[in-house]
Amino acid sequence: MNILTNEYKIMNSSLVENIFVENNEYIMHLKSTENNMWNSFGLHIVPNFLFKKYKSLNIFNFKLSFDYDLAFSDDIRLYNGISWTIFSTNNKSGRFNNIINFNFSNNYWRISTLNQQSQITIRNINIEIEQDKIYTNYKLKKSLLLIGGNLNMCKEFDIIDKKLINTFSNNYLYYIKQIFITKFNFNVYNIPLSECDSNTTYLDGLLDFDYCIDINQLGISKKGLNFFTKLKNKIDKKIYSISDNGHYNSEYLEDIILCAIEHKHIKTKCIGWAADETIFKPEQNINQKIILIDDCHYNIQRNDSYNVLDYCIKLLETNDNLKIIRFGYYDNIINFEDKYKDKYSNSRYEVIQNKISIEEKASIHNKAWIFFGTHYETLGIPFIESAMSGNLLIYKTKFVNSELTKNLLKIEYENIDNLYNIDIFSKIDFTAQRKGALNHTWEKLVERIYQNF
Repeated sequence: MNILTNEYKIMNSSLVENIFVENNEYIMHLKSTENNMWNSFGLHIVPNFLFKKYKSLNIFNFKLSFDYDLAFSDDIRLYNGISWTIFSTNNKSGRFNNIINFNFSNNYWRISTLNQQSQITIRNINIEIEQDKIYTNYKLKKSLLLIGGNLNMCKEFDIIDKKLINTFSNNYLYYIKQIFITKFNFNVYNIPLSECDSNTTYLDGLLDFDYCIDINQLGISKKGLNFFTKLKNKIDKKIYSISDNGHYNSEYLEDIILCAIEHKHIKTKCIGWAADETIFKPEQNINQKIILIDDCHYNIQRNDSYNVLDYCIKLLETNDNLKIIRFGYYDNIINFEDKYKDKYSNSRYEVIQNKISIEEKASIHNKAWIFFGTHYETLGIPFIESAMSGNLLIYKTKFVNSELTKNLLKIEYENIDNLYNIDIFSKIDFTAQRKGALNHTWEKLVERIYQNF
């Protein structure tokens, strides 16, 4: 299997007078130049994205082969990403076929000649992984390809990368990746394609995998048949997508849809929801009550932010030991007007308007007593994260699926005015709430995915 894509780059392109490229053939007409410029000249063919991002995929022995025609007899000179090597071919034309150690993650590898040439033709360039003991040991493990998450999450797994989690997809990516590597001993790699991004160049030269999960909402179906067909050739067993909940039909491309709640559809498997119990944990100060209010919502028809804020500010004015914290990252995006933002000091009312990591977010949940949901959720990960921190959950009826919150402490209201007749603080039990939430850890969620494998 060739790991190279159709993309190429000429190093020291100023030396090339013109180049003709077609069907893996590169005909380069070159200018005369000083030797020091020739020292770094070469033709680079871009390998699959994963080889650039993951050092662990550069451990293999690679078989490089290509045909060449030169202006005069010469030796082939090759840069493997670390150093140059001269191969004594001393031919005007021929076929190069050697086992090479590459480091694609380091620099641009390249093909060149020992001496300056006026014309070089390289064709049928192919790099394959040598089927030796190193590759056999790699194949002893099952392999999983994850699709989604940010580009900065495409790297060797590191426990400190938790600080990079600041989106829904990064959340799923991090924990699925971590647990499949550390608990189930899988080879796990990921490519950064969003929900509807069907860029198939990421699949060019892709390794074969046992399984694939698109962590975006029904991401495989949204990428379309062309992407799915090309991906299917790389996946030995099944292709999955994550989905919160909703309606499913046989037209979806995925083999299996991993959803948060039970569905009576042949393609769906329930995996529930999850929060990280190691960073979300009760750390409340008994002398300061804190109410945490969720972000507002772009859909005004399913948004109760104004009513929630009015209610909480009234509580603030009658409770000296109460503080309100509100997530306000989306305020400017949806033109949400907070009439209270500048009327109170940060010690009483604080609006967090920056995008923050999951660790920073957890430290806020951990101090809160109550978490107010403000809008309809198809899933609502902040609710289970809040519960893991011991927070009482309060939200409008049907804003969160009742199946998900059935074992958690909560207050649901039809109208916010109903809350004025309730002592909401008497309903709080940090310990009991966390105990219920501990049924929904990431490890348990990933175990359910593994069982489906």
